[in-house]
Amino acid sequence: MAGLAVAAAAATTVVAAAPADATPVSQLRLGGYSAVNATAYRSLSYQDNGRVYFRAGRYLCQMGPQPGSVACKGYTRTAPTGWPGVQGVAITQDQQGPWWVPNNPWSDFKIGPRSHFRVPALPVGKRISVYGATCARMNAGTVGCATTNRGFVLNRAGHKFYVPRGDNRHAGRS
Repeated sequence: MAGLAVAAAAATTVVAAAPADATPVSQLRLGGYSAVNATAYRSLSYQDNGRVYFRAGRYLCQMGPQPGSVACKGYTRTAPTGWPGVQGVAITQDQQGPWWVPNNPWSDFKIGPRSHFRVPALPVGKRISVYGATCARMNAGTVGCATTNRGFVLNRAGHKFYVPRGDNRHAGRS
């Protein structure tokens, strides 16, 4: 029941879907990056509910605790502007998103640990896979994350979102 509440809260705290061209997530190839053991990236704090955290350059990312849930905090030049602005991007349980997550003072959706977990850096050229999601640090300034059906790539210059074919709700929206 708590998982549904978290998913509902995440879904209600997002702004619009980002521009997407319905590129299937299969074209986001993260399998070529070397895998790391996720143990060092998992917070054992009760407050963090088993989430996995990592830094990829300027981005702070979290995976879980629900399968297919991943979010990264950080800015791209192509992110929506205006109040309240965005804190990052999220995919919720491989069913919704990617979405821009607003920097909303009334929302309790937070990207990053609630505890004092010291978030380790994911080395360049490495990937981490947990909870039905995979993320890779593609180069020093780029992070990419994917679930079974959805994905995103972020870097300072811009972003690319991957959604299932036929997902007209997300395709081409800003």
